[in-house]
Amino acid sequence: MREIEVKAKITDKETLMKKLVDLGCTFDISKYQIDKVYFPNNIKFTGGNIVGQNILRIRTETIGDKTKSLFALKYSPTQALDKIEKEFEISDPIQMHESILMLGYYLFVEVKKNRIVGKYKDYEICIDEVEDLGSFIEVEKLVEENIDSVQIFQELYEFLEGLNVDPKQNVSQGYDILLGNLKNKL
Repeated sequence: MREIEVKAKITDKETLMKKLVDLGCTFDISKYQIDKVYFPNNIKFTGGNIVGQNILRIRTETIGDKTKSLFALKYSPTQALDKIEKEFEISDPIQMHESILMLGYYLFVEVKKNRIVGKYKDYEICIDEVEDLGSFIEVEKLVEENIDSVQIFQELYEFLEGLNVDPKQNVSQGYDILLGNLKNKL
């Protein structure tokens, strides 16, 4: 499957969530996630998006008192928020981390966030509080891998505009890249 998402920084999370609920969005999951993001050793981050490379991730996710770990391979064919993704649960994140390093990847960044997940029609809507970055909304749509992403992006951006999310707050990078850029400025 192909995951196409739009993302924007938000300032008033409660008002936005009320608008979403009024539209019929249901929020049912709250979770804490730690993502370890790995880049190939031949990619040295200098800012900007990484397109055309396999990026790996180990996500440790806690919902209530249950924790699980997931491995994901992500490939962005056109831009950072357009990804072909293969994801599955793993039983040993430490062994997976060591395997990834042996495969020629390095740990680029850790992303820590509290996420509230909702559904609206065929969209997954996430309200995220990301450590060191702030509050965001993500709207995702899963499509077949051969779908042209331009129309889907337009549809998702129009949805954000309908929520009165300021288009100037749209973000075209993942949290990993945003944190990488922040680290480079320090």
